[in-house]
Amino acid sequence: MRDALCMTDNGVRLSVPSVVFIEIFDKWCMDDISVRKVYRQVFRYMAESPYVEIKSIDEEVLEAVLLIGGDLQDHEMHDKIILASAMALQCPLISSDGALKKYNAAAHAVPEIFS
Repeated sequence: MRDALCMTDNGVRLSVPSVVFIEIFDKWCMDDISVRKVYRQVFRYMAESPYVEIKSIDEEVLEAVLLIGGDLQDHEMHDKIILASAMALQCPLISSDGALKKYNAAAHAVPEIFS
């Protein structure tokens, strides 16, 4: 099995698209207390790790979003940005989204998708 994480020049082994945190805050944080808890216990912890990068939505990611079509044409934008981030890095993706898996099986957009 291939390594599910990417090694970069700065030693990062896990890249988390920033939109993942937006989606967490939007779908799972129902009040200010839960937002602060996720921020302190998850976001800050990951942001301070030398092995994790929080990947911003940059020009390369935006260009990759434009390449996503087919069955994902009308898919949620958050998920398309997450896939596009993996495409821009050409790294495997960790996702349980069946539509992303189906798309990748046909398009080979990223090396692999792990559940």
